[in-house]
Amino acid sequence: MAETWWHTVLCVIVVTVLLKLRRASSRRDVAGLNLPPGPWTLPVIGSLYCLVGALARLARWYGAVKLLRLGHVRTLVVSSPEAAREVMKTHDAALANRPVYVTMDIFTNGGQNIAMSPYTSTHWRELRRLCSAPDASSRERQRQGEAHDERHHHEGHPWRQREAYLDEMANALELLAGFNLVDLFPTSRLARVIGGRSLRVAREVHARIDRIMKAIIQSHAKAMDDKMARRQRGPSPHSAASPEGRWTQDTA
Repeated sequence: MAETWWHTVLCVIVVTVLLKLRRASSRRDVAGLNLPPGPWTLPVIGSLYCLVGALARLARWYGAVKLLRLGHVRTLVVSSPEAAREVMKTHDAALANRPVYVTMDIFTNGGQNIAMSPYTSTHWRELRRLCSAPDASSRERQRQGEAHDERHHHEGHPWRQREAYLDEMANALELLAGFNLVDLFPTSRLARVIGGRSLRVAREVHARIDRIMKAIIQSHAKAMDDKMARRQRGPSPHSAASPEGRWTQDTA
C-alpha cells in the first residue's frame, strides 16, 4: 500500500515538473514578442478546445485581436472591421506573407510561386518583374492566338493531354482544400504517419502535373526552334504560310 502511494506521488511530481518545463519553454519562445492576449493553452492541442462555438465569446473576453494556439501553430484571429483594416492596410507589409501548409508546399515546390513566395524577397521580386514586364510582341501574339483559335475551332484542339491536365488540376484543388493533421502538428511524427497517405497522393498528382507541363514546354520549344530554322532558310514560294505562297495561291 505504501509503495503504491509513493508511486502515485512520484507520478504527480514528474507530471508537474514536465508541465513547468513546458510552460517555461513556451515563455522563452515568446520572450521579447509583443503578442496579443489569448486563452490558456493545453500541452498538445493548444487552444483548439476553445473553438467549439466560442469565437464570439473569445472576442468579448480578449478583444478583436487575439492569439490562439491551434495544436502547435500560433494563429492570430482578427474579428472586427477596424482590426481587419489595420491588418489589411496599415500593417499590410508586415502581415503579407502567407503560411505555406504542407500540401501547398508540395504543389508550389516549397512556396516558390508568386502567390506563396515571401513578400519582398529576391525571388518574389524577380517573379513580379517577369509578370509585369511589358511585352513588345503582345499584338503579334494576340493575332497569332486568334488564328490558332480559329484553326482549333475547325480542326479540333491539338493538345491531347488537355483532359488529363484538367483532371489532375481538379485532384490538386481537392487536396489543397482538404485538411491534414500535419498543418496543426508540423513537428509530430504521429501526425505525419496519420496524414502520410494524403501527402503521398499529393506528391503523385504533382509529379503527373509536372510531367504534363514539361511536355508542353518541350513542344513549344520544338515549335519555336522549327520556326527559327524556317526563318533562317528563308521563305519558300510554295509555302502557304508565307506571303509569297499566299500570293501564288491567290493568282493561280
